[in-house]
Amino acid sequence: MNQAIGDLKRDAESAALPAAGPWSTRLTPRRVFLPLAWIFGTLFAVITPPFQVPDEFMQFYRAYQVSEGRLTAYRHGEEIGGYLPTSLKEFSDRVWGNQPFDPDTKANVHDIWAAHAIPLRPGDRVFFVFGNVSWHSPMNYFPQAAAIALARQFGVGPMWIFYAGRLGNLLSWSVLVYFAVRLVPILDWTVALLALTPMCLAQAASLSADATVNGVCFLFVAAAMRCAMAGGLIPRFHLIGLTVLGAAVALAKTAYLPLSILFLLIPSTRFASRRRYWLTFALFTLICVATMAAWSSCTFGFSSYSMPDVSPQRQAIYMLHHPLRILHMELGMLLAVPFISSLIGQLGWHEIKLSLPCVIAYWIVLLWTTLMGGWPNLRITVRQRAILAVAVCGCWLAVFSLVYLTFAKVGEHSITGLQGRYMIPATLPFFLMLYPGPRPRRVHPGAVLTAFSAAFSVYALVVLVRRFYLW
Repeated sequence: MNQAIGDLKRDAESAALPAAGPWSTRLTPRRVFLPLAWIFGTLFAVITPPFQVPDEFMQFYRAYQVSEGRLTAYRHGEEIGGYLPTSLKEFSDRVWGNQPFDPDTKANVHDIWAAHAIPLRPGDRVFFVFGNVSWHSPMNYFPQAAAIALARQFGVGPMWIFYAGRLGNLLSWSVLVYFAVRLVPILDWTVALLALTPMCLAQAASLSADATVNGVCFLFVAAAMRCAMAGGLIPRFHLIGLTVLGAAVALAKTAYLPLSILFLLIPSTRFASRRRYWLTFALFTLICVATMAAWSSCTFGFSSYSMPDVSPQRQAIYMLHHPLRILHMELGMLLAVPFISSLIGQLGWHEIKLSLPCVIAYWIVLLWTTLMGGWPNLRITVRQRAILAVAVCGCWLAVFSLVYLTFAKVGEHSITGLQGRYMIPATLPFFLMLYPGPRPRRVHPGAVLTAFSAAFSVYALVVLVRRFYLW
């Protein structure tokens, strides 16, 4: 399948593109993504002060717990968390100099650096509470945990362990997205630019579980599209790989289970019979749902989110009694300009907003890469566009409804805690849905798009430096 699509792309390029200079032809997404991700991701990891990413306190504690081989959290009385070295709390207290949402308070570089002298003292332990991230599967913390475990072997303290976890997360995410860029048969520039948004980079360069979630979802969508656009009978090992990725998506976050319908992008002609096609899809779906259910049985469910005046059970009853009101609210919040702009970049604890004209420019470039991304011999059918639309809408409804159930007061007219980053996994199928179809490619946009991505990342980093360290 890889060979067939590679040959198809090369034939299309040779037929559709005029001779071009070395800069425009060599700067492909495959070649520029990793350098851009590593350079600017590392800068994000270093410039962003510790714990200035949403829930990074809890993410750090959960990742450390996984690094010691403990895959699930404990219940201690009414609290959920785990027993960890007290030095982790000492480190977080030392560096938590500026409070979120207060742009007038700056990070104290001296305090951050002084924290490197805090020893780990692994035997001195106390119970840490991190129930709001305990439902994440350990898979979402394997990269951070591996880097933390490695750093611990060198006898370093909490600060170096913290930054090792950030860099391990960045490395794992970048590899996942790199293979997504290689696998996707169309819109490879769109995939790369979606992953290189400041919002995505900031998540990847932190201890957030969302880095692995986004990377796994991108890779699954790319693999499904590749299987859908190849010819001949689908090999068994391709089906096994797609099933493993689908189960990983289900394990990553329940809200993204609707992406599993992308299996239906694959034409039934790639199977020996329609009966085998539907049986395979049924088995694939069963494995995904069973994976999600198996992990859910290991968590503490909604009790992980003990918030005043919040009742998921009563909220669910309210939603069932007012479905049109809920749909109207969720649609309005989805189409709101602040929410759409936050998909590109709303950094820190979501109080650092990038310039709206700059965000609009990024959306325009994404749409341009989609419209100019047609290949002469690769097309998407109406049925496939409908399946992509169902996946996008399914993720939208699942994400918004779960956040409303979990964080909003019963009957509230807005969704408390809703953040644009939650919809990042749905952006790729959205743009694939807009793929223009067969058309000749007459331009090599590599130099322009590489420069644009780098310049936008520099702009976002300048905004961070100004927010945390300057005026």
